[in-house]
Amino acid sequence: MKPRNALRDLAEIREVFGGDDTDERIEMMIVTQERTEQAERTEQADRNVSHVMVTPEIAAEWGKLPISKIRRNRKFSERRAFKYTRLMRVGLWVYNGEPIRFDDEGAIIDGQHRLAAIQQSQTTQLCLVVRNLSSDAVYVTDRGAAKTLGDFLSMRGEVTCEALAAAIRDFSMWENTGHVRENSEVAQDSIQEYLEVLDRNPGLRLATRSAERIYRALPVGGKGLWVFMTYVLTVIDKDDAGWFLDCLVDGAGLETGSPVLQLRERLLRAHIERQKNLGSGRSVNLSARHVSALVFKAWNLYRDGATIARLKWVAGGSKPEPFPVPR
Repeated sequence: MKPRNALRDLAEIREVFGGDDTDERIEMMIVTQERTEQAERTEQADRNVSHVMVTPEIAAEWGKLPISKIRRNRKFSERRAFKYTRLMRVGLWVYNGEPIRFDDEGAIIDGQHRLAAIQQSQTTQLCLVVRNLSSDAVYVTDRGAAKTLGDFLSMRGEVTCEALAAAIRDFSMWENTGHVRENSEVAQDSIQEYLEVLDRNPGLRLATRSAERIYRALPVGGKGLWVFMTYVLTVIDKDDAGWFLDCLVDGAGLETGSPVLQLRERLLRAHIERQKNLGSGRSVNLSARHVSALVFKAWNLYRDGATIARLKWVAGGSKPEPFPVPR
């Protein structure tokens, strides 16, 4: 049979076959050939795409690729692999249809962290596997914008989502480690774990209302940090927290030695200093950790009935203070 492009040349085929029904016969041949080619492509695609229950043994075998075979993969991240491992161990890993991808040379171009996590967690996971991709597919893999925690909260119908997301991350770190982040530090829990934090602590939602008002009066540290601190203090003593935060916002009726007044003045000075240095390239921001230390220290002093001349927290140097745990 002639090549397909020749089949479309009606004049040439008429010379070969002749007859009054030549055009109809030609169209039937073209349709038949197209269907055959489509079936072949479908069969090839079926061979290249499959669902596999990936055991630790399979993951280990797939991971035994020569160095030359993994040159196209991104740099391996121990943190990412540990995160996936933790989710698999506790049963929170969810199959989402994202494939493990191999190129036409057998190299893994997407999925190395999942395979490592399957080995480390010693679990079996359902995976979609795609083979024989062009080696250039690596350049268009994982290029979409990743959804943030704030995006997922919005999808669930929450409000003030970015502040709430920051508060959830801060509270998760506090709950798990007893630490408050530095500005550049981000907790590494999964979206599922963060949403579980909110489900266990619905008061974080209520704290966003008070925190919005506090941050307008004292714009230091970020709204999310104030949501976190408001919630932590409210859990300890709701009435005391309400009075403490209300007085912090307006400063009304506070005596000179009041820890609440000293905290208010310290945060206002920090805000004014930051405004004066905007555009200078000089960083004068208090870190989230420092702001929360000042708030928690003032809270403890207020609860103890103490008075102070000036509020400060020494984070470093020869005599650093321990981080004040609110009580």
